[in-house]
Amino acid sequence: VRVLAQPGLAWTTNGQFGSSGHVLTVNSGATLRLTERGLLGNGQSHQLIINGGTVEFLHETYQSRIEMTGGRIVSTPSGSIVNVWRTGNAGNGQITVKASANSSTIEGRLTLVKTASATKTTFDVEDGPAAQDLIVSAEIIDHGGGYEGMAVVKSGAGTMVLSGNNSYIGPTTILAGKLLLMGTHTPATTPGLYTVGAGGLLGGTGTTKAPVLVQGTIAPGASVGTIHTGSQTWAPAGTYQWEIQDVDAGPGTGWDLVDITGTLDITATPAQPFVIDVVSLGAGGLPGLVGDFNPLGVYSWEIARTTGGVSGFSPEKFLVDLDNFQNSWHGGRWWVSLGNQGNSVFLNYAIPEPSSGLLALLALVSLGLWRWLNRSNILAE
Repeated sequence: VRVLAQPGLAWTTNGQFGSSGHVLTVNSGATLRLTERGLLGNGQSHQLIINGGTVEFLHETYQSRIEMTGGRIVSTPSGSIVNVWRTGNAGNGQITVKASANSSTIEGRLTLVKTASATKTTFDVEDGPAAQDLIVSAEIIDHGGGYEGMAVVKSGAGTMVLSGNNSYIGPTTILAGKLLLMGTHTPATTPGLYTVGAGGLLGGTGTTKAPVLVQGTIAPGASVGTIHTGSQTWAPAGTYQWEIQDVDAGPGTGWDLVDITGTLDITATPAQPFVIDVVSLGAGGLPGLVGDFNPLGVYSWEIARTTGGVSGFSPEKFLVDLDNFQNSWHGGRWWVSLGNQGNSVFLNYAIPEPSSGLLALLALVSLGLWRWLNRSNILAE
């Protein structure tokens, strides 16, 4: 069975729609309203396709398999009805976002229901023309009553934004693409580990109490900014995409900062170092020349700050990558150090002082020049 909600149509349903194997498509300009408790199909095998249209969840409804292409989901809690749109229960959730010129959006509230057969909800986001392929302003919560702890997984090369006040306690895994944390993730219980996989990126200016394992890339801000997390681990071959726009404006304003409530453990090795990818930004926050950078200057930028200290630190565990730094730096030296009584990591820059051998050579040259001039003066007399 295939049902199409066409442009200009608002369709309201107050019960269960079919059993399984159906496809319900909501096209651009159309709205589907779910006003009573029920299921779409069996909540799992049924396919809901939002092709530019809008779906409104107004009562308790299970729907775990959704495909969006520039569409909109609105899940509105009302009174005692707090768990409106739910994923999980009978099986894992799967929200697939197709490439589109328009961002797909999820608003209101999304409730995760973990059971023995439903352990994760995956957001598989394609990379399309939109700058942000999926924007989730909805708060993501757990169902409660023993159904807490479902994992959230980000896959696909696209960009997903979490801008709501989330309280789920399960782990978060970024397998691919970008996850920008612009809201909060601060439940009463410390949430599960954020794992940034080798193909993933965690960015944004938001706050989470969760610990973070960086095997891929961490990139504070949407441009220059600060991201706030629990304890972090910087793993072998991980990357900090560090942007700088103003050498004097301070951390979080002139350059990126990772603000850690907890500890920073560096498990990278000299053989597999942690990479500091230095990115210069010009006017408008776009890649370009840092206007006030002086290649003859001396700089020390705080790039990570902790409340519990840094363990496993060694300068040899870091590789400073300057491929994306467009200013000329005349052979200056870049290195990573500890500071702030061992609680902060700094990126430093300076022109190397002349070596003792070079100074000795200059002294010999000067002495030879003096003797030559002195001999010339004697002969002239």
